[in-house]
Amino acid sequence: MKAILASTLLPRPRIETDAMSDDTLETIADELVLCRADPVRFVETMFDWQGPELKGKAPEPWQREVLCAVRDGLPLGKAVRLAVASGHGVGKTALVSWIVLWAISTCRDCRGILTASNEAQLHTRNRAELRKWHRLWRGRAFFELTATALISADPAHEQTWRIDLLPWNEHRPESFAGLHNQGKRILVVMDEASVIPPIIYSTLEPAMVDIHTEIIWCVFGNPLHNTGPFRECFGRFAQRWQRWHIDARDVGISDTGKSLPCTFPFAELRADLMRGRSLTGPCVTRSTIGVLPIRLLSSFCNRSTARPNCIRRHFCS
Repeated sequence: MKAILASTLLPRPRIETDAMSDDTLETIADELVLCRADPVRFVETMFDWQGPELKGKAPEPWQREVLCAVRDGLPLGKAVRLAVASGHGVGKTALVSWIVLWAISTCRDCRGILTASNEAQLHTRNRAELRKWHRLWRGRAFFELTATALISADPAHEQTWRIDLLPWNEHRPESFAGLHNQGKRILVVMDEASVIPPIIYSTLEPAMVDIHTEIIWCVFGNPLHNTGPFRECFGRFAQRWQRWHIDARDVGISDTGKSLPCTFPFAELRADLMRGRSLTGPCVTRSTIGVLPIRLLSSFCNRSTARPNCIRRHFCS
């Protein structure tokens, strides 16, 4: 019965010239069905963590937390929005690849978009990492990674069962419009999201309200700016997003903390360097062209405009 169910949920595999060890396609299909609503199980079972390339490695605790948030958010019936701000080298791109492979392989006719800070980043970093994990993935026979998309290996579904690697263009945001997939699954992943302009975010928003649809929107990035949509995921719109600040010094796979100079002549600027680009994950406190920290400006904006009584009496006398 499980094999019959799996055959209806997965595309026909492509014919591979290389043997897939002792795994059979039927066994893999059955296991993918069990991962339908559980990306944690997918990562644990769909990669050979005892094989030569992954032996001694495992998902970082923060990566597992994000995967658990996806799993726990799916039954709630609303869009799962996840925002991760971090330093370099914490495993964001690997996590992006896991989420993409899980999403497309566990829901029939899943559609999605993967974008990044620029086209070079998308194709030389994200696609390269996705290629690596696709090669290590036990279910690789069911999906093909082309130059611009991860698609179903079944030609009958290659247009409806796909996640596109789509570079953004601020002057042509309509390329991100129309991502509706009612009754199925939508995935949107933004890597290095702090430099993606507001028009791209607002173009995607209408797709986040489809009813009876699993919707997952993930934004990852170094918090390089104190303004913009990515910054507001942790500020004005924080209630809409589940949020993580990842300190690279707490991540086992990162050596970033050892490479940062211990002395820097300007303490506040050094703190922003550590926050945004290199280490700690919290958003920077000032912009590249600003003088005052954002927290100080916010305190001015929130102050009462009423005059003190002594001043009022002075002008009235």
